Amino acid sequence: MIEQHFRIGPSKAKQWMHCTASISYTEANRHKLPKSNSSVYSEEGTEAHEWCAKVLTGEVDIEAVPENFRPFVRTYANSCLSLKTEESLVYVERKVPLFYAPDKIGTVDWLVATPHRIDTRDYKHGQGVWVPSHFNPQLAIYTYSAIVDLIDAGVFDWPLNTPISIHAIQPRHRMWVDEPWETTLGELTEFCTNEILPAAQRILEERDLVFAPSEGDTGSCRFCEMRYICTARAEALNTLPTEINPLEHFTDLSAPDMETLSEQQLLAIYEYGDRITKFVKDVEKYLFGLAMSGKALNGTKLVMGRQGNRTWSDTNQADAALAALGLSMQERYEQSLKSITTMEKLLKDKQIAADLNSLAYRPPGKPTLALDTDKRPAITSPVDGFVNLESTSSNSDEE
Repeated sequence: MIEQHFRIGPSKAKQWMHCTASISYTEANRHKLPKSNSSVYSEEGTEAHEWCAKVLTGEVDIEAVPENFRPFVRTYANSCLSLKTEESLVYVERKVPLFYAPDKIGTVDWLVATPHRIDTRDYKHGQGVWVPSHFNPQLAIYTYSAIVDLIDAGVFDWPLNTPISIHAIQPRHRMWVDEPWETTLGELTEFCTNEILPAAQRILEERDLVFAPSEGDTGSCRFCEMRYICTARAEALNTLPTEINPLEHFTDLSAPDMETLSEQQLLAIYEYGDRITKFVKDVEKYLFGLAMSGKALNGTKLVMGRQGNRTWSDTNQADAALAALGLSMQERYEQSLKSITTMEKLLKDKQIAADLNSLAYRPPGKPTLALDTDKRPAITSPVDGFVNLESTSSNSDEE
């Protein structure tokens, strides 16, 4: 369900309905983030949505869909088309006023309605974060908005016990299963009017706004723009309940009779550590983005990451040199020329091994963030261009 830009749009509902202060906080502080280009993943998702709509409207046949999208579009289309009956009305990419902001428009991917039942389907192209359907506020907003719109137009007049099926179809994700949220109009109405609507009204009226940071894939911080630098998030993660603080009751840590951590403490630390790790990674991405934009925070710098593994710069020349040293074809080759390290082990001669380095090429490392105490020299010419915080990485170097 691709929507026009709106400060409290449905796609961010999971964030703003819980952390109502996050919207104005983002608007006041967005300028502090490094400039970013649109994500390639977002562009792919938009294109996938377009192909889904074309197939469902009959504009194109499934075989006309590009191969990289076809199996996922087919799964989605089959799920949608299986809902059609002779008496049903079908809506594809239907524009509807949002129930909590009627002057704003959202788009329902697929809706099938009869006097006795309502089904909505929403295509999700992502494969990184699983999108559950049950009590999903984004899906609830679109579905309820469409229902209100159809009732106001006099198309249907459903009773509160009308069954509703709401489902995010996410065929690329390994955890996705065909399990829709089976609810009723009464339950959906209660969820939207008692939980979503009050939060939206507080934000639009700018009153009683609160921070409510929460972690995990379904938490309010997961896709918040400010998660990299949010003070409320930092304060929340800095508060360990005293009952799980393992050092609170010990002043002499060298005492031989000091108790070991209890099961409760171990579990609490493990859960707390996961939240801290995610926050630290987000902060690191933000600092890396600043450095890549030429605005490195004092105390940090860009350095060249670890070099890539050695490889032959000219395999023909290297092969001839190794053959001249007496290595057989079988010793020199697998399906390609064996690595420099393997050859050095076969030759077992340090001087010869050193001479082989002239035939080697090692890819340079990539920029990475480090503390000022790092022994590597700072990169004096910042990398110019856009920084995408979703895809950049300042992780420790790996082989």
